[in-house]
Amino acid sequence: MTIDHNHRKYNYIMTTKDTSPEARAFMASNPQYAYEYAYHVLNERFPEGEKVISTVAEYAYLYAVVVLKERFVEGERAINSKPSYAKVYYALTENKSTLWYHRTTPDRLNEIKKNGLKINSKNGLTVAGEWSFEYYKCRPIFLSQNPDNFNEDDAAPVLIGVNIEGLPLVADLPSLVDFGANIDEDEIWFEDRDRTLSYKKLVKSGSADARYAIKLTKSAACLIDIPTNRLQF
Repeated sequence: MTIDHNHRKYNYIMTTKDTSPEARAFMASNPQYAYEYAYHVLNERFPEGEKVISTVAEYAYLYAVVVLKERFVEGERAINSKPSYAKVYYALTENKSTLWYHRTTPDRLNEIKKNGLKINSKNGLTVAGEWSFEYYKCRPIFLSQNPDNFNEDDAAPVLIGVNIEGLPLVADLPSLVDFGANIDEDEIWFEDRDRTLSYKKLVKSGSADARYAIKLTKSAACLIDIPTNRLQF
């Protein structure tokens, strides 16, 4: 009786795409429910469901490969218990470097070595990108996947390596303009890509819009301080 009731509730939530706190709590109670909810309804990371997803190899693997499209460290113990899943999982994720880069000026290097990278620093963003502060609610730390992804005439010649594994990254909003984005008050849209992105989701770590933007620009913004143990000088 309980199984039938749960399945009916699951079907209702999936059909109505219910994202209320009650629905999220229910879907986080079952590995299959949690994965399918993340994939079919949320289309993004489902933090509340990750603990239960990580207990079953099949759903941990699918969650990593289909939803996150990156390593799911919490689920690797379960994934490793199934060699067929583990082989594909590591083939798809092992080449994704977690070493990204941040630019700074020589005069700030000693401070960063001592205290790490801090949000709300005035260094590292041009005046042209200040419109993005309204959406970030701070001056973020900007990171690039490619150490060469900076202007040749850039006045900030020092690069610092940053281990991004586990950092809550969001979209690099100013860089989207370089990829043909049109900036409106409520959204960003691409005429040639037939895609519209929500500011709210672009600055939400793990969202589909944020992941799309990060993949497109090969850069990201971090809205929390980054400690020195993540940095390479």
